[in-house]
Amino acid sequence: MRLWILGQAQDDGNLREAARLNRRALATDTTGLLVLPPPPYIGNTPAETYALIALLQIVQLLLTVIWWIIVVQAILSWLIAFNVINTHSDFVRTVWTALQRMTEPMYRPIRRILPDFGALDLSPLVVLLILYILSNIVIPNIAQNYLVATY
Repeated sequence: MRLWILGQAQDDGNLREAARLNRRALATDTTGLLVLPPPPYIGNTPAETYALIALLQIVQLLLTVIWWIIVVQAILSWLIAFNVINTHSDFVRTVWTALQRMTEPMYRPIRRILPDFGALDLSPLVVLLILYILSNIVIPNIAQNYLVATY
């Protein structure tokens, strides 16, 4: 059995000396004289790694849900624009209002930056591009860098 004191390994023969030094350190000062087992690995614990991966998967799922909401809203807006479906229907009006309320906070900052193209709104396209970059480039790189740094 090996113990670590001040970053140096100590054999079993020095166990009593280590315990004595440890008690003295606890009585006076706790600046690293504690007897600790050696670290089994460098980096984060497996539990932290699994927690981060689970968190990134949840973010990936939320980005996918947002992507589908934007696609459904675009299709619904085309159907309304070409009078295929009617907004006088309560169900269509409710779905349309709900989709607008979900997506408008994402579109508003982009609409401030983009120039006015008249009836053509490119903000959903920009949001879809941002979602694609986040879900297919940023999140996998975060996961890969975290896993490489951990093990």
